[in-house]
Amino acid sequence: MIEYSRSTGNCEVTPYLQDNGADLAFEDRMTREATNRDPDVEIVSVIAPSLDDVQRTHSRYFVRMNHARVA
Repeated sequence: MIEYSRSTGNCEVTPYLQDNGADLAFEDRMTREATNRDPDVEIVSVIAPSLDDVQRTHSRYFVRMNHARVA
């Protein structure tokens, strides 16, 4: 799951490596979206074999890599 600030370029990546990781990521995303009050923050869940794949397919979230953090 990625939590991304459009204005700052900061992003936080939370990996879900369990067998049911996609379900857990989606549930967490829904919870975070329900409580998020900042319209500038995007919260997305992405299914991919690796973080490298996510960085390649969703590169706009990682443009400012010095501001990216894996939780």
